[in-house]
Amino acid sequence: MINKNLKIIISLLLILSIFSKISAQNTNPEPYGKDEFPSWAKDLRRTEIITFGSLPFATLGVTFGYGIIKYANGSSTSIANPFNKSSSQYSLDEQKKILGISCAVSLALGLTDLGVNHITRFIKRKKMQKVNRLKEIEKINIKQVSAEEAGEMLRKQTQLILEKEKIDAESNNNESISDKVEQTEDSDGDELLENGIN
Repeated sequence: MINKNLKIIISLLLILSIFSKISAQNTNPEPYGKDEFPSWAKDLRRTEIITFGSLPFATLGVTFGYGIIKYANGSSTSIANPFNKSSSQYSLDEQKKILGISCAVSLALGLTDLGVNHITRFIKRKKMQKVNRLKEIEKINIKQVSAEEAGEMLRKQTQLILEKEKIDAESNNNESISDKVEQTEDSDGDELLENGIN
């Protein structure tokens, strides 16, 4: 019976060792990539860590503060030592209040950190957009030209602007040419009448 159980255990260990050697070939851990998790998941994890990580410190601070308030009000003869487990100077209701306040403080710290991170990320994103715009502006190729070349370039640009304005003016004038013709004919007729009367 013992020999049979021993054979079963040895054969199971042999089988497990074979499978462990096969699976051990691909056990090199890879570090997480920069974009492996979305930013909201990272923010949620950070908020969770700060909230639960600050809970013991918040509880200590609230307990100490509650003891000071109790002492200042005259409800207690001394400030309670939060590290003394042998004497509990707080009732069950007071302990629930302390725990509730410390949970609220810890949550406030986590949410404050979340808000600060969002604001700083927004500011960094705006700065990067501004830097990228400046980089695009710097891509403009500026070359040095002589005075004659600069004058020729200005003449060409001025000529193009004038031609564009002339085309725009002609398109606007075509619409009101008939109105202008009628106005000039009326004014010529009025001048002739006035000249004839004088």
